[in-house]
Amino acid sequence: MKIAISGTAGIGKSSLAKALADKLRLPLIAENYETLFDKPKKITDTGQLAEAILRILESKQQLEEQHGSFVTDRCPIDLFHLWMKTGLWVRQQETERLYNMAVQQVDQYDLVVFPPSGILAADSEHETRDFRQRTPSKYVQMYNHASIIGLALLWMPAERLLFLPGASQSVDERAEAVIRTLTALKG
Repeated sequence: MKIAISGTAGIGKSSLAKALADKLRLPLIAENYETLFDKPKKITDTGQLAEAILRILESKQQLEEQHGSFVTDRCPIDLFHLWMKTGLWVRQQETERLYNMAVQQVDQYDLVVFPPSGILAADSEHETRDFRQRTPSKYVQMYNHASIIGLALLWMPAERLLFLPGASQSVDERAEAVIRTLTALKG
């Protein structure tokens, strides 16, 4: 089983990925975006950013191949969105390489899951212990989520995409909804 949790920052991807990996007894592949955004090491040079994104994709791809079955927190769809959003699309050869790698990698997934946007407060005070900061604008979060979902819809068949319902569900309820969908896909 190959499952990816995708979407904008602050929607509970990491929590859902961990709960799902625990319930399914599958390896969890971490987001691994720390090198891109953690303070004070945040990358600002575009060449270094491009290299870091490609390294993250290659590293996650190796871990996915190594495990065979897994739950991954974020996936190539998220990385390609980030690449485009940060203006790296001007690096045409690298963009083509990243695009081809990303499309090929997501084609291997049984399911890509999208928690709903807006379940965690978007404010400048919401920082995690490892210094990642959430986008302080719900509109930027909405834009990012829509962009990531749009890429998924372009790259994958609809039956392998799961859009979870609203914010009232707990992490466990969301994990159970994913498991029900996986069971239906198998049957």
